[in-house]
Amino acid sequence: LVISSSNTAAHVAGALGTPVYCMLPQSLGHGRRWWWFPREPMCPWYPNLQRFFQRQRNEWLDVIRDVGLALLDFGVAKGAVAKPGPYLRVMGKAFADIGKPEHAEHLYQRLGREPGLAGESLFLMAGLRKAAGATDQALQLYDQAIAAKPDLWQALNAKGVLLASTLRFDEAI
Repeated sequence: LVISSSNTAAHVAGALGTPVYCMLPQSLGHGRRWWWFPREPMCPWYPNLQRFFQRQRNEWLDVIRDVGLALLDFGVAKGAVAKPGPYLRVMGKAFADIGKPEHAEHLYQRLGREPGLAGESLFLMAGLRKAAGATDQALQLYDQAIAAKPDLWQALNAKGVLLASTLRFDEAI
């Protein structure tokens, strides 16, 4: 597997039939970077090349997140990664730590699709909402986390602390 930008390495690896994840800038205007066929589902030159385009100009975090997820899927498919949960947690926390909760939430949603991790996923998303000041949304997500995994003490504790911090003591008990 080759992970690259639009350069010679991507073209050579693609021509050799090697799997390639190619990170590409947003194509602006007619004819710019036409050789990557940004409006087509696949690149006709290299069937083993997967393209990851920027959604916004000068914004690469979504591309990096998506390449990271594709790399994780590649590792699972090849048997190198047995359980993607730890990787999804770490990547989600990294995005949350740099102030990109929308990317963290995307990863936590993916975490929720892993067997037995729906409650944890909802708990982590509730923490993002709490940090954003969306108390009611956080409480709803804590409730969903508790419903998904009733013994998730972290969700029970976080819900109680959040209710107490908003002086809703009757609900916290």
